[in-house]
Amino acid sequence: AFADLHSHCGQSPDGMGERDHALFWARDMVHLDVWASTDHDEAQHEPFLDWEYELARRFVDLFDAPDFTTYMGFEWSNHEDEYQGEIIGHRATFSSRKCYRYTDPAYDELSEYYAAMRAEDAIGIPHHLGKFGGTSFLAFDPVVQPVTEVTSAHRQYEDIHVSKLRGHGVRFGATAAGDDHLATPGGKGVAGIFYDTRLPSRREAIKQALR
Repeated sequence: AFADLHSHCGQSPDGMGERDHALFWARDMVHLDVWASTDHDEAQHEPFLDWEYELARRFVDLFDAPDFTTYMGFEWSNHEDEYQGEIIGHRATFSSRKCYRYTDPAYDELSEYYAAMRAEDAIGIPHHLGKFGGTSFLAFDPVVQPVTEVTSAHRQYEDIHVSKLRGHGVRFGATAAGDDHLATPGGKGVAGIFYDTRLPSRREAIKQALR
């Protein structure tokens, strides 16, 4: 399956365009198999409110079909705080029924974020390895964070990824995504995902494949 699991629209303060445009674009223009909506949990002091997230989740779920898998999610966007001297960083999160904002004291630490995402059976993909001070690999959860986005609209960061793996003693995979902010996913980075077609749900099969 070809997937873009990191995509923005005008819901993000630094984005443009409508979510429905992103959906139709992903499905009908670039013919993606899998797409995730991951607008910022909070950016520029504009939170992704609970009621906005719930409406978006219901809308995105309407498009889910056997040949086009959709996930609702958010980008946990903590590039302000540090963990043991490293910037915590951003994580494109999908398959969550709720938006967990990094500005909430209950979810502003990696351990809290990981615990919440495990309860949701969600996946969070770190990225921005070469921006905003990078992202910390010191705290790691293989279930929530099985892969890292190493190429996107923000260039390629395989070398930083490899140095992080060696320096922190963790092992997980590399993937690509677009991080498009114009409601036009699938043009700046796509992941190829091999998954088990025998499983009854492609949503679950994609997550299993990433893990």
